[in-house]
Amino acid sequence: MTPAKRLGEQEEVWQAFILFASAGPAIATGYKWP
Repeated sequence: MTPAKRLGEQEEVWQAFILFASAGPAIATGYKWP
């Protein structure tokens, strides 16, 4: 596995984490995404 590929995979995980972190509270409060 190349360092570049590892970095890419980590970035995907980070973006997914940010998505969950931002969507979590919205779902918990019953906010509906447009």
